[in-house]
Amino acid sequence: MIKPKPMQSDPGREHEDRLSECLTRFEHMLANDDQYYFDVSDMEELIDHYLERLDLEKAWKVLELAASQHPHSSEFELKRADILALKGDYTAAMKSIHLVEAIAPNNPDMLITKGSIFSKTGKHEQAIEIFLRALDGAENQSDVRLLLSYEYQSVGNQLEALSQLKLGLLESPHDQGLIYEISFLFDMIGDLEAAIEFFNKFLDEHPYEYNAWYNLATFYIRQKDFSKAVWALDFCIAVNDNHLMAHQEIGDCYLELENWDKAEEHFNEVLRLDEDNADGLIGIAECSEGRQDYDLAFERYKNIADADPFHAEAWYGMAVIREKQELYDECLPYIEKALEIDSSDPEYWTFLADLKQY
Repeated sequence: MIKPKPMQSDPGREHEDRLSECLTRFEHMLANDDQYYFDVSDMEELIDHYLERLDLEKAWKVLELAASQHPHSSEFELKRADILALKGDYTAAMKSIHLVEAIAPNNPDMLITKGSIFSKTGKHEQAIEIFLRALDGAENQSDVRLLLSYEYQSVGNQLEALSQLKLGLLESPHDQGLIYEISFLFDMIGDLEAAIEFFNKFLDEHPYEYNAWYNLATFYIRQKDFSKAVWALDFCIAVNDNHLMAHQEIGDCYLELENWDKAEEHFNEVLRLDEDNADGLIGIAECSEGRQDYDLAFERYKNIADADPFHAEAWYGMAVIREKQELYDECLPYIEKALEIDSSDPEYWTFLADLKQY
């Protein structure tokens, strides 16, 4: 007889169930003004849960219960520092940090909390020094490198900030936050060629990171190399066909390349993902305008304005169509409405000035 295989346990599920049970017991205890016993690890989990949700009041209540049930456990002193720091009481938080530091001077969690307090109090050079120490024992070095990047940005050292992010991405190549931050810093520095070189090299090794393809495309767009941008965006949507912004950007690129059919194809994909997306609707109207099907373009712009009377670009689109149809007298109310909604767009003012010449 073949014996059935024993059921394999799921540690993640077991952890969730345990936390859920502890939360239920703790919430019941508070509601009934009762006293239940919790072991040290359960209390740490409860505090972390409430801290993640910024429920400092309940996190503090768990801490007070821990002090009464486990008065000799040093694990909670760092939790005390975390809560006090989030409350903005940095002096008291540092006192708890010093108690932990006396016992475990290289505890990475303690160092991260200490560095964060230095950061919040404007002591960025000291924060950098502490975060560098935390790297050695940190469970996830890329998280610490992200913190270091913020500190280097705070002292104006953008290149070192970027270097830390690159090192973090080497350690955690699937970290979407790091990919975004690297793109942001390259954009801030303004070195488009270096950004393109970096992302191309990264994608040679990690071709399925669709957000990296998307960010690469944005730098090609900044260079007005729309064909290359389309190439990168094609890879992005090959990996993730539901990437709304990639479809939007590729549609915009095809508009620049005057490929109206391909542009409309991707704007329709935007609407597949978000049927009321205003940018997708505007893009489709622009495709009709590009084909010089002005009646259809006007109708599409009008439909957008009817659905959202405060959509300035739709009113401007109607003004442009009437100008292209040489119906100059009809342009004025549309451009005036666009300016009423958004008076900060210089393109609208230029159009109005040109209109007065007719």
